[in-house]
Amino acid sequence: MSYWQQNKNNMKTSTVAQSAFTTQSGIPSFNPFPGLRPFTTDESHLFFGREGQSQEVLKFLAQNHFVALLGTSGSGKSSLMYCGVIPILQGGFITKAGVDWKIITCRPGQSPVRNLSEAIVPYISDEISDNELQKEYLFTTLSASSVGLTEVLRQVPRKRGQNILLLVDQFEELFRFRRIKNTTEAYNEVIAFIKLLMESLHQKDVPVYIVITMRSDFIGECAQFQELTKLINDSHYLIPQMTRDDFRSAIEGPIAVGGGKITPFLVQQLLNDLGDNPDQLPILQHALMRTWDSWIKSGNTEDAIDIKDYENIGRLEKALSEHANEAYNELNQRQKEICQNIFKTLTEKGGDNRGVRRPTVIKEVAEIANATEDEIIDVVEHFRIIGRSFLAPQPPVVLNKESVIDISHESLMRIWDKMILWVGEEYEAVQMYKRLAESAEKYQQGETGLWRPPDLMLAINWREKQKPTLTWAKRHNPAFERTMVYLETSHREYQLEEENKVKQQKRALLRTRIFAIVLGTASIISLFFMINSFLAKQDAEKQKIKAEQQTEIATQERTKAEEQSKIAEEQKQLAQQKEQEALTQKELADKEKLNAQASAHEATRQQKIALQKSQEATEQRSIAVEKAEEAKKQQVLAEEASKRAMQLRMLSISQSMSVKSLQIDIDTMLRALVAYQSYLLNHEYLGNVFNPDVYNGLYFAQKYLYGAMATDFLKHTYLVKSIQLDPNGPVFYSTGSDGNIIKWPLNDNTQPQVFYNSNNTNRTLALNNDGTKLILGLNTGEILQFDLTNMVTQPEILHQFTAAVNTTIFTEDQKLIASDNMGNTVTITPETKTVEPWTAKLSIKEIIPYKQGYLGLTKSGYLLKINSIQPLTYETKKLVFSNDGKTGSLQDANINEENIHSVLNSLATSPDNKLLALGDLNGNVMVFNLTNNKFEYRLTGQTARINCLEFSPKNNYLASASNDGSILIWNQKDFNLAPYQLKDNVAWVMSIKFTPNEDYLLSGYADGKIRKWPIDSKQIADVVKVKINRNFTLEEWQQYLAKDIDYKKTIPELP
Repeated sequence: MSYWQQNKNNMKTSTVAQSAFTTQSGIPSFNPFPGLRPFTTDESHLFFGREGQSQEVLKFLAQNHFVALLGTSGSGKSSLMYCGVIPILQGGFITKAGVDWKIITCRPGQSPVRNLSEAIVPYISDEISDNELQKEYLFTTLSASSVGLTEVLRQVPRKRGQNILLLVDQFEELFRFRRIKNTTEAYNEVIAFIKLLMESLHQKDVPVYIVITMRSDFIGECAQFQELTKLINDSHYLIPQMTRDDFRSAIEGPIAVGGGKITPFLVQQLLNDLGDNPDQLPILQHALMRTWDSWIKSGNTEDAIDIKDYENIGRLEKALSEHANEAYNELNQRQKEICQNIFKTLTEKGGDNRGVRRPTVIKEVAEIANATEDEIIDVVEHFRIIGRSFLAPQPPVVLNKESVIDISHESLMRIWDKMILWVGEEYEAVQMYKRLAESAEKYQQGETGLWRPPDLMLAINWREKQKPTLTWAKRHNPAFERTMVYLETSHREYQLEEENKVKQQKRALLRTRIFAIVLGTASIISLFFMINSFLAKQDAEKQKIKAEQQTEIATQERTKAEEQSKIAEEQKQLAQQKEQEALTQKELADKEKLNAQASAHEATRQQKIALQKSQEATEQRSIAVEKAEEAKKQQVLAEEASKRAMQLRMLSISQSMSVKSLQIDIDTMLRALVAYQSYLLNHEYLGNVFNPDVYNGLYFAQKYLYGAMATDFLKHTYLVKSIQLDPNGPVFYSTGSDGNIIKWPLNDNTQPQVFYNSNNTNRTLALNNDGTKLILGLNTGEILQFDLTNMVTQPEILHQFTAAVNTTIFTEDQKLIASDNMGNTVTITPETKTVEPWTAKLSIKEIIPYKQGYLGLTKSGYLLKINSIQPLTYETKKLVFSNDGKTGSLQDANINEENIHSVLNSLATSPDNKLLALGDLNGNVMVFNLTNNKFEYRLTGQTARINCLEFSPKNNYLASASNDGSILIWNQKDFNLAPYQLKDNVAWVMSIKFTPNEDYLLSGYADGKIRKWPIDSKQIADVVKVKINRNFTLEEWQQYLAKDIDYKKTIPELP
């Protein structure tokens, strides 16, 4: 029986057993949520939110005997099949087919045709001893011809009127298989697999129906197979994105079936937290599974599931990652190393930067990880026990060396923080190996040489860290031995060269010493002769000077004589010429005299005509002057229009070059040259200085020239929660979930100073105005104060909350305002440690100074305007969108109100207190004018929650950071201009901070990275220019600019 069939049967057994549990003392005894794995057919009573869609799928299946079920990753394709389509199908929805079905499920995996044969075997033979022979027979039959599937299905025992449904799950694995193998054999197997399906639909002897489930982003891969494309066009169902009501049903329905209750507030919070996350359905199911378990463990099952149960598991954004880390932390050091290798083996990053699953046999995983099969199984068990559905197959399937293991859902690759790092490390390791293998092959063919530093040093470090095995290497390039020999040869040759250099230096030093001794002796002897020669030389030079003076006088006299002779000859020739001219002029004068007499009469007549013409000319002259003035005006306008047309054309070329530079992958120098020329054109032709395309072109050129290490501050290992700039100099502090506080020089990312570790989750940082006191808020509720003038002393505890610290800020009078996760807020005087609790629980998650008071956000998404603290007076506002969603307004609200239109998540005010920016969970930024309390702008472009907003110190920019991994920087002088899009990391952006001069923006990410982004394009252009070592060729100039634009060097001083 194939792994997928085992997994399906196992899930049935597990679910039936679980559902059979009874409730004792009113306590529900089974969890109604499956987590990351799909629902099974026995769990259809727990499947909510997709009502009516199964019937649509079956209509296509009844008409065409085929249907393609398409949807995004995490949209619930498999669950819809098992809990919707199959139960209704077995209920007789297709009337002419009846109710009796044999359902065969398979996945293409890494051997599509063989996996298909293994899926069919259990339906032909029940004898385990015959299975291997039967598999080989079926595999041979399927491989023999395109009608092989029809032949095999004829052998499946069927009752009269019984139909066969072939479900090909994860159909996109077919295309992954072809891309990974990248061989002619793999391409032929893909074609054969598709032909098997197509031919089985053409025949009428066996009543077979086929359903394929496939991720919608792979639909383009089908276009190369014409018959499959036509079939999908005629019969497909695209799973629609679930609405808010659908999600509400998916939350409340299973809880009701499981005998539990949930508060409306928590339902509302879950719906708001979902946002636009592409993995929203699987992470919701997982979070609900964990929340249910937390509720059961609390022992308060008479109460409804509430927000505290939800927060106990880390909320939607952390539940999956923290659950996986819980399993990881149970392992010892050896097991953790094996765990990394397991998950690196089961996943990889494709060429399109998408995560790809690679189901693998345990025996192969053990060879790759340099571990025994028992060690691999032991680690896998930690991640597949009941309640942890991270790896498949699920219990009670017993694992052995032939078992195929796989991650249960792609969302694990995108959400688990450790796995994000592992996938990235594996991608870098694979790229290094592929480069080495390619160079080894070219070296064997005589097309390249051995590797040299720095590439050689990087490769050696990779070998020591990765410890590659033959099994691992074969997945990427089979020439493992040749590659390792090439690397070792490169290393050995480099070592020999270094040793020879040392020996040559020693020999050269000895020769130099001997030569110096000989030269010194010779110099003393030569000095005597040199002095005598010098005196004799002086006498000779004096005589030589006198002789040269006499020669020069003689030469001058001879030259004067020659010049006088030439002048005399010229005068003689001139006299003869003048005589001839005089005779000629006399003849002409006689002729002109006769002509003059004849012309005198004519002149009198013409004078009269001229007077008349003069009057006409005067009139025409006036008209001509007017026309000339008009022509000049038109010429000026034409020249201005021509200049403007040229300006627009050159700016258009600049824009085009910026975009084209991002598409140049191989030639890094050409990429930089195109990006830099784009910047020069934009500057020369007065383009928008705040041009996002020019910026992106320069930024990625800089990255490819210098590498990410030039801008990245790497020391944290997890979420960077807060960044604070020291007012006394170019230094900043950072902290995050790894418990570290790190002091960084702003201009040197290689010298981090970790001066404190809390062994806990750090949440907030605050610096006083003079930079002498640093405040840290922890997840445990502690607020610590550090004296930065004396780093040796331990921190003081200023206050202890009963829940996690939400926010800490210093006031103008250097007092501290702090709030916790339970709604408490206090004002603390650090010098005396006096604590003054606020008189109301406002549940503040963020607070900032505003004029004489403060603005804040509550956890439920309301805006607070706090006018005074003693006594406490405040106003509560909520953000309400217009019907068209384009504008918004701040309206009075009751702080206990549950239903809100859009939960606010971050806020910021401009330095002049004129503008208020509010970010919500859907990626919107709303800008309000605080002088008249009116809506100004709705800024869009981000697709997930806005985690933080920041106005620049000089009031020029507004930055917004989002969970979609992007930062947008808006020009505050004109919000209608396109923003800079800083997006070079997939991790959530958790914190941002402008430097005082607005020359950089610091950003902290969920993967622990801190990046320093230059703000001005000129900064990046100057850095890129340093690395450019050539100009365009004529062909490149004509390709990227235009053939009719005269060529000129981009950098004049370069060749």
